[in-house]
Amino acid sequence: MRLTVNICVSDWFPMKFEVNENATAKELKQLIQSTEGYLYYQHQIQIDGCVVSDDDEISENLNDGSVIYLLHVETLCSSSNGKQYFCLDVETDNSVASIKNRLRNLLATDTKIDYLCFAGEKLADKKTWKNAN
Repeated sequence: MRLTVNICVSDWFPMKFEVNENATAKELKQLIQSTEGYLYYQHQIQIDGCVVSDDDEISENLNDGSVIYLLHVETLCSSSNGKQYFCLDVETDNSVASIKNRLRNLLATDTKIDYLCFAGEKLADKKTWKNAN
């Protein structure tokens, strides 16, 4: 079954897309990128106020004609050394590895994340964010 959904990119007007009923959020982002040219990895899918992760099927919360919000993830680029800084909400029990995985969903597929730092200290992947503070 195919659904017609209205995609609202940030505050812009909704655009209609047809998606498979079992499409994942990532597949929807790729569809939008291929038709509209938006960089899908820099956006989040939001349905009824809840962000849907890339691997989740979007159809569970959708009906024909549903509105999905595609929210641009704020990026803060700075300094001459080419580093990018991202605004990302994290829970204190998130592991460093899970935070790196979330960042990978926001970045181009060929982007390499070497490590995360907190207060100048390189964090091990098994460490939780709470232990870093």
